[in-house]
Amino acid sequence: MIIHVRNFGKIESADIDISNLTIFVGENNSGKTYIMQLIYGVIDFLINFKGSFISTNIWQTDSNSATVEYDDEEFFTAFQDCVNKSLDENKEKIIEKVFHTKKLTIEALSVDLSPFRFNYEITLDKDETLKDNYNSFTIKMGGIDFVFKFSNNPVEKSIIIRCAEE
Repeated sequence: MIIHVRNFGKIESADIDISNLTIFVGENNSGKTYIMQLIYGVIDFLINFKGSFISTNIWQTDSNSATVEYDDEEFFTAFQDCVNKSLDENKEKIIEKVFHTKKLTIEALSVDLSPFRFNYEITLDKDETLKDNYNSFTIKMGGIDFVFKFSNNPVEKSIIIRCAEE
């Protein structure tokens, strides 16, 4: 996952590739700690992510199976756009939660999830109050569960879609 930041504290622009080991090197008072704290806030936000997906036509179901109606690239792009829209709408709340102030500003905050483009799993989530229907889906990606509620009618049939690199 790559976190994109613009105009945050002393940081004009940064693209931070979060991997198994990420090292920050720089002069004292250059923004390293701010960026590390911001990364914590972004990951915390994503772990607790609850979104709503704009389309109810994602799934095509029959008696035996269900599939993503769009090609994988369109679905993945729509998913990432939804996550980034939510990040943008909540960036001030993330800053306030992590830094305990409203005085610190950030112009832009987004993530690039393309490193996971071929490594994610989608499951439909059952709501017991809806009998055999499903009212949300979860995308498991990079150790984070992204939960989306359907905006209209729930979906019937259970499915797990695994996208694997070819």
